Amino acid sequence: MNQNLELPNVIEIEKQLLSALFLKKKKVVSSVLSILDADDFYRAEHKLIFRAILRLYVKGSPIDYSTVAEELRKSNEFDKISHHYLLSLIDTTDTTAKAEYYARACW
Repeated sequence: MNQNLELPNVIEIEKQLLSALFLKKKKVVSSVLSILDADDFYRAEHKLIFRAILRLYVKGSPIDYSTVAEELRKSNEFDKISHHYLLSLIDTTDTTAKAEYYARACW
């Protein structure tokens, strides 16, 4: 993670990035997943969500609230993330425009 960013900025960038992954643009998901690792995230919840998205992507499964929540349940991690928080990530952004930029520039 870029050590020059202040913590609130890092958290917001992580949220924007995860939200962009829910927009189902395979090219963006592929590029972000090839740049980042779950351990690049600061928040523990973000690490778990990113890992679930990665597992879904590798399986060729769709990435949406239901599939991510189910993947987290299968790995016994859903109880570590607020249902409302996961839902809020879906509505954080409506664009994938900065996803790859954040992945490359901020970590």
